[in-house]
Amino acid sequence: ASSLAGSGCLDGQFWSPARGAMLLRVRRGNGAELLARRFALRRGFNSICAELDLRRRDRLRLEADVEGVFSRPLLYRLLPAGQRRCVILISADNLGADHLDLYGYERGTAPAIAAFRREAVLFRWAFAASPWTLPSHMSLFTGLSENEHGVRFRVTNEEQAAAGKGPPQSLSFPLGLDKEFLVERLARGFVTCAFTGGINVAAAFGFHRGFDDYSEAANDPLASDSAARLFAGAARHMSRHRFPDAFYFLHTYQVHLPYRPPRDLLPEGCGRRDFDFERDLGGIAGVFRRNDARVVAEAAALYDGEVREFDRRFGDFLAFLKRSGLYDRAMIILLSDHGEEFFEHGSWAHGTDLFNSQVRVPLLVKFPAGRFAGRSVERPVSLADVLPTVLDDQGLELPPALRGRSLLAELRGAPLPRPVLCTNLEGRNWTRIAPQAAWIEDGFKLIGHWPAPPGGTFFAAPPPAFPPWQLFRLDADPRELRDLAGELPQVALRLRRRLQRALAGHGPASAEH
Repeated sequence: ASSLAGSGCLDGQFWSPARGAMLLRVRRGNGAELLARRFALRRGFNSICAELDLRRRDRLRLEADVEGVFSRPLLYRLLPAGQRRCVILISADNLGADHLDLYGYERGTAPAIAAFRREAVLFRWAFAASPWTLPSHMSLFTGLSENEHGVRFRVTNEEQAAAGKGPPQSLSFPLGLDKEFLVERLARGFVTCAFTGGINVAAAFGFHRGFDDYSEAANDPLASDSAARLFAGAARHMSRHRFPDAFYFLHTYQVHLPYRPPRDLLPEGCGRRDFDFERDLGGIAGVFRRNDARVVAEAAALYDGEVREFDRRFGDFLAFLKRSGLYDRAMIILLSDHGEEFFEHGSWAHGTDLFNSQVRVPLLVKFPAGRFAGRSVERPVSLADVLPTVLDDQGLELPPALRGRSLLAELRGAPLPRPVLCTNLEGRNWTRIAPQAAWIEDGFKLIGHWPAPPGGTFFAAPPPAFPPWQLFRLDADPRELRDLAGELPQVALRLRRRLQRALAGHGPASAEH
């Protein structure tokens, strides 16, 4: 029964095994019944959206002539765009902060992001909790570190897969029901929708929890127009489904390997049209194999082309939000789950270490009505802090015992000590990669390296050898070229003890070495 009166909308999805029809009937309080809408059903998912002139105590009934599965039906009041409340979380997978001019990159790769920065808060030292997609995004959505949420997968035929003797076979470990997925809290006050590239943010790992609509694009990493399709689809959805309170998670692999930027963004003088993980690096077996400087430069230039393409489509999406009247009241968050390494520390791609090239990420937050616009936060923060900040800003209760914390106190002038933990322990995607953990505090970053499990011939070139502990000064040495562990042993020891307390009982990093 409707508690609304006036212009409203009934919204939902219906999965049908066959073609058919669905009827929406409205029974009025005086007993009169009318057919409000007829929907033709196709096989698969069907969007059910009907605008209605509602009266209080109207009873709505949906009837289908085929069996199927219905999502939670949503009945809401239609409001003007300027009164709608939107939170939009955008994840540009694999976009490292060190390839954005906002963070000091020498090439101008992202003019739209630079313009957005004027209306947003820029977090200069934001870190992913892990150096690859699956555990990093799960930390984003749970406020927990990788060793706390436990989400991972394990390749069971590593030797054969690395040698190209068969496809990887893996066991998946999704989010346990004893762990809270923070979208479930947002769903108490928002309609929740996600448009993603799937794969390592697939619903099978638990990323669907709390979402009314969770969509995964096919072959997203292989498409040169994945960002264009993502933002165009989101704009269509927002135009058609005018929820008064909506949370959107938008994710794309546009910047991810393989690098295949559109032709108009190909770097001048580059001898390559694309750069492929399997073909040009030899897959996981080749991630530690050195290439000549020309190959590194061309790969980085193609990556920058992908960054420019994402930036162009991000700019188009912001223009849509402004035209539609949604922009001013929207909270818009732009981030990435990890960066990309071009052999700065002896490896390619990501998932192999915790240096800044892999874990320092962009983070910009535009608050509604221009609050905090143009501000910069210099203290290190974690992606695990993002959802607690959203919950806090929307007046929703935060669960206890989160590693992530709301950043609003920082913005209101009451900064708190905020150490940041990054790990690549049980959640690393290949066990032959050495476990690592990092602790960031007081302007320093300490990285601990543990030995990889022995056995087998896995990598085409051996991984780089690192000392057990490395210490870097963030502001003076963002590329982490000068290890200060020997010069500042007391600082290294203090951070090492704090790291080990944080990891107590979690895998190899809890042991002394």
